[in-house]
Amino acid sequence: MNKLSGALKQILMVNAALALCFFTACNPSETKTTKTDSELTWSKSSKSDSSQTGNQSDFLVTNPLPEIVSKELNTAYPEVFEQAFLAENTFGLTQQVLGKLKIEGGKILAGDPAAMATLKPFAQDVPNGSFPVEIAIAPVGDYQGVHFARVRFNNSTVKEWEFARFSDQKPLKIEDTTMYCFKTESGMAVVLSPASIKTFENSNPGQLWHHIFVEKAEENNHTGFLYSIKNQNLMTCNTGTGPGCYSVYFGFNHNKEICQMLLDFALINWWK
Repeated sequence: MNKLSGALKQILMVNAALALCFFTACNPSETKTTKTDSELTWSKSSKSDSSQTGNQSDFLVTNPLPEIVSKELNTAYPEVFEQAFLAENTFGLTQQVLGKLKIEGGKILAGDPAAMATLKPFAQDVPNGSFPVEIAIAPVGDYQGVHFARVRFNNSTVKEWEFARFSDQKPLKIEDTTMYCFKTESGMAVVLSPASIKTFENSNPGQLWHHIFVEKAEENNHTGFLYSIKNQNLMTCNTGTGPGCYSVYFGFNHNKEICQMLLDFALINWWK
C-alpha cells in the first residue's frame, strides 16, 4: 500500500486546523494563508529566497531525468504535458482517471484546500458540463506523488499553452521569463467550480473539510480523488513533494478554444 511520508502527513494535519479556522469564527489574522498567496508571480531564473519569490528550483527533484521524446505527438511545447499522460512515457509515470468534474458558470478555481475560503476563479472562461480529470503519478519517497493533474474539456490537440491568471493580471505565454503560481502550505491542491465553493460553504464546512481532506484523503492513500457535495463536486490531490508554489496552465486548440487545464507540480524540469 502506498503511504504518505510522515512529514507530509504532519503538514496535512496542521492545515486541517488552519482550514477549520477559515470556515468558523477564528480570527483570519491568525492564519498563515492569505488571499494574495494565490496571486504570486515569480521569475523562473530567480536566485533569491524561495519563501519570498518562489524560486522554482527549490521544488524540483534533482535526479537526472530522461529527455522528452514526444515530438511525434504534434503538440505544443512543453511536450511533457501530453507525454505524461501516455501509457508509455520516458518518465516512469502512470495515469489514473479520477472521474468527471462538474463545472457551472463557465469558471474554474485551483489552489490550496486550506485556503478554499479565499480562492478566486481564473480569468479564462471554460465550458460548462462534466469533464474527465486525470493525474500522472510516480513514486516520491514512500508514497505516490502527483506530477501533473489535468481536466480535459475536449479531445482536441493542444496547440498553445498559457498561464492561468486572474482578471487583474496580464496574460503570460508559457515561454515568458516570469510565471504565475498558487502557493500551497498543505501539500495538497484542489480544483473546483465557484458553484462547488458555494455548496461547500453551505454544508457545515469545518467538519466537511476535515472529512474530505483528512479522512477521505487517508482512504485514498493521499493520491487523488473526486468528492461529491450534493449536486456539485471537487477534485483534490497531493502536490508531489509537498508545500510550494505551483503553476496552472490552460491549453488551446487550433481554433483558440480551451481544451485542457493542467496543474504542474514542478517535479520535472522542462523549462528552458
